[in-house]
Formats: sequence, structure tokens, C-alpha cells
Amino acid sequence: MASHFRPSWLTAEQEEWDGLWKQNCFKVWKRSDLAADDRVFTSWYVCKLKREFISGKMSRFKARLIVQGFNMQ
Repeated sequence: MASHFRPSWLTAEQEEWDGLWKQNCFKVWKRSDLAADDRVFTSWYVCKLKREFISGKMSRFKARLIVQGFNMQ
């Protein structure tokens, strides 16, 4: 990936975090607060480059935080 795209991806990730915090999707936990049977899930970002339909020009960098929900029971 070209280095001049990096700030745009970081901005997209920050927008995703800001949106999730505004929706109260997170709670800060200390490791000592977790019970022995509590589960911690891994996550990663899915990044997409949005383009305009007709011209194909870049219109937006989009990042989504994905959690491995298939591990939930």
C-alpha cells in the first residue's frame, strides 16, 4: 500500500472507533475484573476503498471493526 494512503486509513479507523464509542458498544475492563469464565474475542479491521459508481474515482476510505462472533456461545 502506498504510504500516502496511510493517514486516510488511520482516519477511517478513528471514525469507526468514534462511532462505536458514541453508540456505547464498549466498556473498559481491567484484566483483574474479568471472571475466570469470561471470554475475550479477537477483532480486526476490514478496509474498503469506496468508489463513485460512474467515474470509478476514489470517494472514501471505509474501515469496519469485525469481531469473531462465531466463537460466541
